[in-house]
Amino acid sequence: EGAYRNTSEFEISWRLTQNASDLTGFRIDYALNNGSGWSGEWETLGEFNGFSTTFNGSNGALYRFRSIARDIYGNVESKSTYGTEFLIDTTTPASLLRVVDTTGNPTNLTGIYLAWEPATAADRDIASYRLQLRNGSGWETLALYGGVDEYYFAPAIDGEYAFRVLARDYAGNGETKPEADVVIEF
Repeated sequence: EGAYRNTSEFEISWRLTQNASDLTGFRIDYALNNGSGWSGEWETLGEFNGFSTTFNGSNGALYRFRSIARDIYGNVESKSTYGTEFLIDTTTPASLLRVVDTTGNPTNLTGIYLAWEPATAADRDIASYRLQLRNGSGWETLALYGGVDEYYFAPAIDGEYAFRVLARDYAGNGETKPEADVVIEF
């Protein structure tokens, strides 16, 4: 029913649910929830003869849409509910990677536990985390997780290992980090 959009401008479309040769067009309405509740009345986006248009909204706002059909006889569809809703989310999520508390010096350990989580309470819409390792020149993905978790890493050989975690939210916004979150030498 609902969906996320990671851009403030996107196409909305509608369709007929039955054959209507006497149709003359549609009125598209929307309602806004900016975090303080629904705005109340439906706002008219416009009158359309086709089946799509572009909508421009605001980051962090939830919009509901409905289409109201009209025919050549002047009949107008009566509809009190919405057909779909979209949450606009253009904010990149932020994550935090840390070494789970150890009792000894990491150079004396055979492995470590890494844990990740949202960087702030505002980053609660994270859909996945990608844990990556750099041992040399490039980043390699160790694991992909759907939530907060831990990973045990035990190197095959001693050396310096860099780790980072990259978050992706439900709207598809992806975190980028050129540098490591954690660097450990075994």
